[in-house]
Parts: sequence; C-alpha cells; structure tokens
Amino acid sequence: MPFPSDAPYQMSTNSNTITLSLTFSGQTQSTTRQITECREYLLSRYNWSGIVNMMTQVYEAHDEVYPWPTGLRGTLTDNVLIIPDRGLELILSLQLQQAIKQRPLTTGNLTDTLRKADGKAGPGFCRSILKEERLDLMNETSNKRFTDTEGNKLRLPKSKDTPETHYQFLRSLVQARHGLWSDQAGVMNLVGLRRVIDAARKTAYNDTVAVCWQDAQGQKHCELHIATTEPGNRKSSRELLPQTLTVVPGFHNVRQPGGRTHNVMKEGSDQAVKRGFNDEKPTWCPGDSTMNFHQGGNNFTYPGRPGRIPANTPFSQFWKWRRTWLMKYGVDSKIQQGLAASDSDRKTYFEINKVLSEIYLILSRHGQRAQNAAYSNLEALSKHPPIKNLGLQDGKITVQQAGQAKRVIDVDHVRRRTVRIWFDGRRNKATKRKIYQILEAISDYSPEQIKSWRNFTEAQVIGVIKDEHINNIVNLQIAHVPTISKGVDGIAGNDSYAMVMGLWPTVTQAKTDKTRIDTLFEALSNLPLRPGLTKALKTLSINTLVNRTNVLEKTKHLPERDLDIIENVTVGNYSAGCQVFYDTEVFYKFWSDLLNRSAEVGQLRWYYTLVDSTHFSKAEDRHL
Repeated sequence: MPFPSDAPYQMSTNSNTITLSLTFSGQTQSTTRQITECREYLLSRYNWSGIVNMMTQVYEAHDEVYPWPTGLRGTLTDNVLIIPDRGLELILSLQLQQAIKQRPLTTGNLTDTLRKADGKAGPGFCRSILKEERLDLMNETSNKRFTDTEGNKLRLPKSKDTPETHYQFLRSLVQARHGLWSDQAGVMNLVGLRRVIDAARKTAYNDTVAVCWQDAQGQKHCELHIATTEPGNRKSSRELLPQTLTVVPGFHNVRQPGGRTHNVMKEGSDQAVKRGFNDEKPTWCPGDSTMNFHQGGNNFTYPGRPGRIPANTPFSQFWKWRRTWLMKYGVDSKIQQGLAASDSDRKTYFEINKVLSEIYLILSRHGQRAQNAAYSNLEALSKHPPIKNLGLQDGKITVQQAGQAKRVIDVDHVRRRTVRIWFDGRRNKATKRKIYQILEAISDYSPEQIKSWRNFTEAQVIGVIKDEHINNIVNLQIAHVPTISKGVDGIAGNDSYAMVMGLWPTVTQAKTDKTRIDTLFEALSNLPLRPGLTKALKTLSINTLVNRTNVLEKTKHLPERDLDIIENVTVGNYSAGCQVFYDTEVFYKFWSDLLNRSAEVGQLRWYYTLVDSTHFSKAEDRHL
C-alpha cells in the first residue's frame, strides 16, 4: 500500500528488508531496515497492550485500520500477525515525518534524515509522536471503556448465562483493553477480572480467571475459576497492573510446575517494596517477571536435603533448598522461566511442564491425611482386590475380600453406635447435622423430611435409620477404602461424611490414576531431566483431606453479586504479584486442563488480559 503521492519518501518491502527512499530536488538517498530487528525491539520493550495500542495508533495516523489478529496460535509465529510488516512501515513513516518537520529537507541532509528513521519506536517515539509516555502506553489501569469496537455498550453476563455469552463479552472486553484474543479453533484465551471489594489490607480470593476457547465445530466455551489476582498486602507488596501479557509454562520457584509471566507492567518499584511499602509507581518488568500462576493455601511436603544435614545448618538455607529441589533433577533457569529462543525448545519445556503438572494433580488427589506419601496411598487404594458386599440378611451384612475372612456387620449395633457418636454431648452440636447429610445422600428421604428431624431425640433418629441405609453406607465405604480393616463398618461417622462429600478418592478413581501416573512416569524418563526424579516424586506428601475440606467449607456464594469467593482466606507476601488459585488440587486441575487442551493444537503460550472490574457499576458488578 503506497504512501500519499506528495510524500517525499517511498518504501518497499522484500523478505526481511524494508528499503526507504528519500527524494529532494532531484536527489535520492536510500537505506534499509531489517524487519526482524525492528520487530524484536518492540517485543523486548513492550507488553502486548503497549504493542497493540501502538499499532492501533500508527495505523490510525495513516487513516488505516490495524488488522486486529484473531487467528493467533500461541506460538512465535504470532509475532508477525501482532506486529505486521505494514505496522513497521508506518512507524518508519511517522519517524520520517517527524524528522522532516523538525528539520526541513535539503540536498545535504537526506542521509541524516533517513538515519532518524530506525524503526525502533522507543520512549522518544511515544512521547514526541504518539504524545504518550511509553509506560502509560502499556498500562490499562485508567482504561474504563465499556463499549465494543463499534461503540455498543457491553453487558456483563450473569454467572448462569451460556458459555457463548461469556465468551463474546470477554472477547469484546479484551479488545477494548488493547488485548489479544484468538478465535482459532482450540486456542485458549485467559482473562482475569480483578475486584478490589474487600477492606482488608490482605486480599482474599474474590477474583475470576476465565479460560475461553472455540472448538473445531465453532462452539464457544468459557470456564470461570475463583482466584486472587492481587495476593499479599496491597499497601506493601507489588502487583500486576491491568494489561495483556504473556504466560508460558514454567515453575514457581523450582519446586512445582506452574505459569510464568513475561514482559509485564507492575505497580510498586523494587526499591520501595524492599523497604516495605508499595509506592504505586508503574514499573516496567522486562523478560521473566517472577510473578507466577500457582496455588495457595497449601502445598506438598517436598523432599529434604539428601544425606546428613549438619546440626548447625540454618533453617533458612534448608528451606531454600526445599524451594528449589527440582534443580537437582535438571530444572534449570531456562526451564523454570520457560525461556526459549525457538518453538522447538518451547515444545520441550511445555512437555516437561505438562507431564509434571498432571503428576502433581494426581498426587494431590491421594494425600489423604498425609501420613504416607501420596503415591503410597494411591498404590494401596488401587492394587488391593475388590471388597464384596455379600448381602443384607436377618439384620446382618456380610462383606468379604479375597484372601481375608468374612466380616459380619450387625446392623442394629451399628445403627445405635452411629447415633450415640453424633449425639455425644462432648461434641460440637453442629456436627449432628453431618449424620443428616449422610442420610440425605444414601436414602430416599427428602431434604424437607430430614430438616424436620432437627429436634429429634436419639431414639427418634434411630427409628428413621433403616437397615438398607446401613447397607448403603457399607457400599459407600467399599467404594473408598483399600481393605475391610481400613473402615468398612457401616458407621455413619466422620469418614463416611468425608466420602459422601467427595473428600476421599474412590477405588475406581485410584485404579484409573495409578495407570495414568505410571504412564506419566514413563514419559518423564524420556524427557531431558536427570535420573531419580520419579523416585523423589513418589515421596511427596500432601494433606488432601484437610485441603478438600477447606475448599468445601470456605467456598461461599454471594447472591448480591452472583459470584463465588473463597471466604476468610488471605494470601501471604510470598505470592506478591502472582495469580493464585486456592488449593493445590484445584490449581492443577485448571492448569493441567489448560496444558492438555493447548497441546492438542500446538499452543505454547497464552495471552492473559487482566482487567480491573471494580469500576463496573453496581448493577453490572452483580454479574460474572
């Protein structure tokens, strides 16, 4: 596309070269600029918001429209779509116009004028030509736009609206924030909605991270996850600013797989944060930002330092080793940060992260009470022969497992013992409700019937528990324990309650997980890591039962806002600036799904748009 006919310059693009020609009084001077060099300059000095914002403005300055890319694949090839050759030509054009305006052309200054058009749009370009500071170009905090590109007002969908409604809303919102979004089949888009609605200095899990994609049939999907996008102390800790940035597979510290953010704007200068306060200064953080996607609220117990630890070893040094224990097995700084110069290396790093993330997910399901390593619990639950319920007859239930003697359960004894446990005056009276929840799950009683038992005596409750209810509890226990001696007794106690509420993994789940994790361990042995990692992973422990209970009890729905939050939970300064999900299992379900879906289409990075939704009106804030 040519420039205006009266322009004293022309450009031609051939392969990786843009040739600039400047003519005055019959004299012509020419020079060349390397497209890759100009593009890399922008990629290393701006986040995606800054780049899209700049591209939009330079196209508008030439009465053209920036071809907002919708076919992104999440690979390095996207760079050409986001920063087109034409966009670089337009930057050169504006630089030439500025140079000529500052110093009109003469036959003697053609070369000097061409020298000022280098295609490297830095702070001076932003300030003198775009009339905006470079840092402001990248910071979307003040962008309150709530209309789409055609000027139509956006409507926040309700949480129960269709995935397509959520998809279209978030797509429009991202575009309004100078973000990136792909409609390419299977490519995952990430959006964070930040709500600063609590008065606490430490923030709670009251934000949303959405994953949106379109499948091969054109059906749109949107998953909403509870998270915090501003963990730590807002008065003293750094934060990610609203913007669009890059997320790649990496490692939080060097102890667990997660996401790493690259090229970001943060609030809080390093000097101020080190002194214990957030000076609210927007600061450019090039390359790896150390602000990661990971879990909070609990963690695995990682291997200790091998060998004998000297008695005088400071705990801080021991803990530092625990935080970086995967370094011993070959997770170096490049793998940790997801840094790679080629898509080939990125595929390897992606695969390492994907395999380890699914291993962490499976192990997080099977920690139980963390008395044993998670893998040992998984192995025990999956390898034992099935337990059989031989039937209920004459008030007796008989169960048997291969290689063991039959156990006969006296239904009447179990019924009375169950009720005595729940009516024990030494217990919290609120725990009595658990027996009702168990009965609701394993009987045909309606919630209304069970609610009417609130003031029943022990004898009355005994009267409503039928023989078949005890039999159903036995079947429930059989589905969750490895051996008869591990809890097949028919009692509706705390363990049965945990089973009913989905807090214990099932035998069926364990068998599936055992097959899968052994396949993953085999895949791990074929990746460029050092020997011994599989053995170490089998020693990790985590308190799954407590963690699942916390998620169950702390998740709360706010009807006035139509959203879910994790109530009364804050995140420490160790996660300052990160994007954090409550609970290890919850995070790795999100992260493994993201990795596995992305792997199907070869996506190696994600574009994450963080939006401050606090400014939405009260009526709008009730949704999503």
